[in-house]
Amino acid sequence: MLGKWGAFTPTTIMRSVQARAESSLLRSSIVYPWSISLGELGFSFGRVCPNVQIIENGKVITEADLVLENPDCIIVVEVKAKPKIKDVKTHERRLERMRGWHDRKGDRRRILGVMAGAVFGSQEREAALESGLYVIVQSGDTMKLEIPEGFAPREW
Repeated sequence: MLGKWGAFTPTTIMRSVQARAESSLLRSSIVYPWSISLGELGFSFGRVCPNVQIIENGKVITEADLVLENPDCIIVVEVKAKPKIKDVKTHERRLERMRGWHDRKGDRRRILGVMAGAVFGSQEREAALESGLYVIVQSGDTMKLEIPEGFAPREW
């Protein structure tokens, strides 16, 4: 699937997701390129949107690598080869802007965040988890969702 560390990009993730989406949607569940899917956490998505731009009054207010939607929630994924703490903070601001935009549209679905990366430093991983973001790391040729005991995802 994703053989080399350098091959881990939003594009390679999306190619993997898109290749499986059609058959997965028929089963009402998306198969993700990480070993523990969000489906195992009780999530199922009918809409998978790569490279999303939120535009308001002709201005891009935020962008996201991947947005997953169902009637109850929206998950916004940021993908970095080697996430840094500033990337975590930027993703938090992105989620806040998403929340504001959805509120203005009358959309009260909960919004959750994911930080995905090929190589996570311990400080960066900890910062993401402390911010309430799910963390997805590369593990060999696949991706792994890391959920430490006691983790509670933040809802925006």
